[in-house]
Amino acid sequence: MPDSRIPPPLRKFWETTKELFSMDRDFPAPTEPDQHQPTAMEEKREQERLLRMRHYYRHW
Repeated sequence: MPDSRIPPPLRKFWETTKELFSMDRDFPAPTEPDQHQPTAMEEKREQERLLRMRHYYRHW
């Protein structure tokens, strides 16, 4: 018999947690996130950065 002093939302959370952790199988592995494809703006910014680096380090 459940203890009536425990509020129902907390009791439901506890029952769900017990059920999850008593499973016989492991949790599914998280899926791999999609590889980030750079946007046109990011590519342009990277090209400008490389040009600046080439310009500044040319004199070394």
